[in-house]
Amino acid sequence: MEKNETADTGMMDDKMTGPETITIPIVIARAFAHDTRSPLASMINLLEETLGEFESLSSKDLKRRLGGVLTSAQRLLGTIEDLQTLAMIQPGQAIPLSETNLADETEMAVLMLQDGATKKGVEIKRSIPSIKVLANPVLLRAVVQNLISNAIKFSIPGESVIISAENLKKDGITISVTDYGQGMTTDKTSSLFQGKAVVSSNGTMLERGHGVGLLNCQKIIEIFHGKIWAESDGKGQGSKFSFSIPLAPPTPPAKTE
Repeated sequence: MEKNETADTGMMDDKMTGPETITIPIVIARAFAHDTRSPLASMINLLEETLGEFESLSSKDLKRRLGGVLTSAQRLLGTIEDLQTLAMIQPGQAIPLSETNLADETEMAVLMLQDGATKKGVEIKRSIPSIKVLANPVLLRAVVQNLISNAIKFSIPGESVIISAENLKKDGITISVTDYGQGMTTDKTSSLFQGKAVVSSNGTMLERGHGVGLLNCQKIIEIFHGKIWAESDGKGQGSKFSFSIPLAPPTPPAKTE
């Protein structure tokens, strides 16, 4: 696949050079908007289906559907609480990075999107090791969720989205999200990650986007001292979005008396 890559800038301030300045509050606001949409949409869909079929539902089916609404509501509340914590960070203050379990955050991102993927007929496959990276768990989850959401959007029903870990090294790891959908031209891949929003294309079922998700991902990965890039062999050949981030430093052995 042809590859379009950003430089590893190692930025820790709250601005990004380029045509559009992205501040930390904007990053958090966009993460909030994106991360709360999926569980809220899932709740609405379940409630609409339940109301439409209420008279014919058995008590068992009704309980199952209400359980699904409760699960989505609990995930939504957890996301809001996490982002509220981040929102307390003052301008100019660095985003806190810590040991973060890559597999756990990936799984949480998948759960947020599973209902929508199932409804579209897209299978999400993942193979992520339980390894500790140096990141902010809330923002890492936002990046993974955004890339998976895009992959589902541009996938054809019946296809799969694959989340994988590659190039595990002593100091870093690469995470990739691959789809087999619409793909991109060279011009399209070269326009990504240039510090400005791009015109968002409709998905395979006419899903709409706003063109700011990847820009937000870029800023977050830069906060993690990583890099992000996209690859595609052309229209109809699918796409692969990857990012690399540092591993968490090893925990020093406990001192003995």
